[in-house]
Amino acid sequence: MMLKLILCLAAVGTGTLIGIRAAKTYSCRLKLLMELRNGFAQLENSVVYGNLPLLDAFEAVKCGEYAGPIFREAAGNLRENRSMAVQNAFMAAFEFLPGKGYLDGEDMAVIAQFTEHLGSSGLSGQQKNFEFIQKQLGQRIEEARCRREKNQRMAKSLGVLGGMFVALMIL
Repeated sequence: MMLKLILCLAAVGTGTLIGIRAAKTYSCRLKLLMELRNGFAQLENSVVYGNLPLLDAFEAVKCGEYAGPIFREAAGNLRENRSMAVQNAFMAAFEFLPGKGYLDGEDMAVIAQFTEHLGSSGLSGQQKNFEFIQKQLGQRIEEARCRREKNQRMAKSLGVLGGMFVALMIL
């Protein structure tokens, strides 16, 4: 009987932890998108107003625990291979960092579209490109907020309920 009780507690605890971990992805996605928007705003200031070369502008971005490593890795990619396209350098930075798992396909498509044109036009073109990414990321952030509010509590509850269901099956 004592073994069943321990197994039931372990099942409920494990289910709860799984639910909390699933719910965390919604908050992390929102935080990453907000940090990316902040990072791109800093990049805009460095490129448009500071007249820094793109590599130096990437290195100057300081934007948080999720997006900061992405900008640093992209700068490193550009530094190592100066003939690499900006889009390839930035998208390659996502491949080895944990933040990519939080973004969905639409988020990645918006970022890819922005980085494709980054550094390939004049000053006015760059400003329009930065306005585009700020607007798109703003929309993605609002969508992520709605999704977080809708699904975060559900994921936690399903984790607890799943653990309780397994506990009932044990008994």
